[in-house]
Amino acid sequence: MLGSKGVIAESFAELIKCLWSTGTTEKAIYPCDLKQHDAHDLMMAFLNLLHEDLNKVQQKPYIELKYVNGRPDDDVAEEVWTRYKKRNDSVIIDLFYGMHKLTVVCPVCNYTFRAFDPFASLSLPLDVVPTNAIIFCSIGKLQRSRTYCLIFTEPGDQEIAARFAMAQYYIPVCF
Repeated sequence: MLGSKGVIAESFAELIKCLWSTGTTEKAIYPCDLKQHDAHDLMMAFLNLLHEDLNKVQQKPYIELKYVNGRPDDDVAEEVWTRYKKRNDSVIIDLFYGMHKLTVVCPVCNYTFRAFDPFASLSLPLDVVPTNAIIFCSIGKLQRSRTYCLIFTEPGDQEIAARFAMAQYYIPVCF
């Protein structure tokens, strides 16, 4: 049997109970030494263990792969997902999994290969360029209230944003 024999599911349930109960004095933890991939790896390992603990399928049947080409994509995608759910049936799969289609075309003979694969995550890099933003709100009786958000990446842009605010709306800005 895969998973943690229910330990992860029980611990997660206890964590959720603590987070939503009133009167808790626990403080949030901000692990600043961790990187983006660390959080992703932890989340994927956690979701996998939680899925295995909650999986309704105890005896996973052997399922033979079928030929894909020549059949409509909708039919193949539905069949692949149904086969996948016969081995993996939990609320984690329902909420966090999806399916992507891979198409490869041979440039020489024009042969097209298609495959449908379930996935738990798409790894997309986050922009690591440091950005800052200043939000200006003008509130006045003579003019309509407006909100502006100025986003800048260069240190010198901060001064330009401050001058804009002071010139347009007489907003005092300090750094």
